[in-house]
Amino acid sequence: MKIPPQYNRLMPYMIIPDAAGFIVFMKEVFGAEEQVIVPRSEGVIMHGELRIGDAACRYFYLCRNCGRYL
Repeated sequence: MKIPPQYNRLMPYMIIPDAAGFIVFMKEVFGAEEQVIVPRSEGVIMHGELRIGDAACRYFYLCRNCGRYL
């Protein structure tokens, strides 16, 4: 698998219930910078990516019906 140069070999992809709160926390605690934000029609963040130094952290919103697919 070829890893794009802007990513490390290990990159977490987290499933979270409050993406907006997660962004605030990561910015305040770790100085994270937003890279990608993909909103959904209900006003929630469907997918996002934050960068802390040279590390990327991806996450997505745990919707009410998502549990049956995990």
